[in-house]
Amino acid sequence: MYSLNFKKDRAAGGSYTFSTAKQGQITVTDLGNRKIVRTQNWGALITHGLNAYEFGYEGGGQLNIDLEENGPLSITGNGTVYDLKYTGK
Repeated sequence: MYSLNFKKDRAAGGSYTFSTAKQGQITVTDLGNRKIVRTQNWGALITHGLNAYEFGYEGGGQLNIDLEENGPLSITGNGTVYDLKYTGK
């Protein structure tokens, strides 16, 4: 399991990339106060293949990503995970 801690800031704070043989590459980008769909003030964008998620939180955020060997990603933390559905358009 990987854990990332974010502190609130007006600017986005960079990207983090994890890669495994079974799961491929997972990228987490700190969005700061820029929003895609969330209602919380702060967030991060998580991408994995064609899947994308926005993690929204208030105050300091803690995001946990569990890379299960043969299963889906498990994303938890002290905020809300929004699934950004890929439509192929």
